[in-house]
Amino acid sequence: MDRSTTEVNPPPPEVFEQEMKDTRESLRQKVAALEETVVGTVDAVKNAMKETADTVKQSVHTVTDTVKEGLNVSAHIRNRPWLCVGISAAAGFLTGFLVGSRREAGASVATRNHLPFAAPAAAPAAAEPREPGLFGELMEKAGREVRKIADHAIATAAETLKRNISEGMPHLMDTAARELPTVLSHRTASRAGGACSPAGV
Repeated sequence: MDRSTTEVNPPPPEVFEQEMKDTRESLRQKVAALEETVVGTVDAVKNAMKETADTVKQSVHTVTDTVKEGLNVSAHIRNRPWLCVGISAAAGFLTGFLVGSRREAGASVATRNHLPFAAPAAAPAAAEPREPGLFGELMEKAGREVRKIADHAIATAAETLKRNISEGMPHLMDTAARELPTVLSHRTASRAGGACSPAGV
């Protein structure tokens, strides 16, 4: 065998240069695609977080509006005027009853102490514990009912907030999942058309 026929001739330098250019271009495209994917993912996460924040804000506004509606005294007066008149009369009666009984008790002690020829007042006897009367029972029942109403209002507000978040979160995630491929394909298409190349490549 002839030695000159078995030797391989090295390719010309132009072939090496072309291969280097092709490799460089391939790397540039891969880096650009990776950059697009990362940027698109970051943008999608930002949008998802913004939508979550908007959903939570909307839920808070809904709960706030519901609470404001429940505590709007002037609206209740416009909607149920006779009920409000009855409540006001009962509150006035209760206040008068409490203040009047104290005033009468204080007046009887004062007149007894200022009588010119009265015997010195004996030390008041220790009050015997007595069973709650009708008024005491009424106030106790009213207090229990007010506590029940407050507990119900808080439970309703918490349940509304939970429901709004649980219904909004899946919708938010579905929207993000639907929009992510569109955003990524749009960004990839816009990068492919641009002449911008990453630094250092």
